[in-house]
Amino acid sequence: MEQEILSPIPLLTPRGALTEEGWARRPYWQFSANDTKKALLKQADRYIITDPENGLTITVDMLILGLRRFFSIAFVDMKNGHIGRAEAEGISRGKDALLPDNPISDHEFSYFDEGITMAVVRRGSKLQLLVTAPYMRLSCGDIGIKAHILLHDEKGESMNAAFCQKEERRHWIVCSAQGPMKAEGTLFVGHRRKELSTMSLGSYEWERSRWNDGTVFRSSWISGEAAGIPWALVIGDGSGSGRNMNAIIRDGRVHRIGSVMITPSDEGFHISGDGISIEMRACARREISAGGTLSTYHGRQCFGLCRGEISAEGLSPISFTEAIGLLETEVGRARRRLVLP
Repeated sequence: MEQEILSPIPLLTPRGALTEEGWARRPYWQFSANDTKKALLKQADRYIITDPENGLTITVDMLILGLRRFFSIAFVDMKNGHIGRAEAEGISRGKDALLPDNPISDHEFSYFDEGITMAVVRRGSKLQLLVTAPYMRLSCGDIGIKAHILLHDEKGESMNAAFCQKEERRHWIVCSAQGPMKAEGTLFVGHRRKELSTMSLGSYEWERSRWNDGTVFRSSWISGEAAGIPWALVIGDGSGSGRNMNAIIRDGRVHRIGSVMITPSDEGFHISGDGISIEMRACARREISAGGTLSTYHGRQCFGLCRGEISAEGLSPISFTEAIGLLETEVGRARRRLVLP
């Protein structure tokens, strides 16, 4: 996927085919959920909040598969190996389940029931995230979490990609990785209150797709700070497409990298590639399954602490010992047993 898109273009033709494959430093593909059949559309938003100093991670997943919707909150204490999650699933009810058509436009989204509350408000460069899960039971015995987090998006470059699997271009995916962003806020775990440290970072992953049976899209995100400047390693590839969206984002600039290998190690995983050497110690794992109208989602996530070195053309090497990573494998329509690489 070597073609760089340099200006805004429509995502789809009038017949619903992808206009151009490629990658971009901005979300240039103009998408509207009204341009494709809702029953065939996957919409997925994910927020990842990491605090390396305290070894904490919060993920918030919002997933719409056709007419079904799935929401999930996960909390991971990596230093102690504790994990908790809360989930909700149901039928979409029109506009109350709409996710934004553009990852950087001002938008609002909210969902609540007795077990989960999540609300997102974006205005300009500020993104506020409120989540509660009063009945979430952590493995340490604590019950309930609440978080109010503010992300600061400096409107730098982001990693964006669009690709398709078949020649007719009717099975496509468009995705955007926004971040790393400085994060601040307060977290309540059980009866304990925690303030996010100054090293805390946030990211926002946005994906829209019309994908076919058996295709795997795997995404990974590792982030940290070096010399006071946040950085992130984005890894994403679509099996069967031969395309990827691998990149390092630092100081508001995207640096493209080549293929990346993720292999098991004694501690967890080894991540390697041209200029990439990372050891990830697996701290917690979870599995997600959600049924859609005409498709299903089934994936496994692994959270871990990372150390290593990364570099790219035009970027000085970054060495780190305190970074947090999230690895994921996902399957589109076909339910099957999944094993992380």
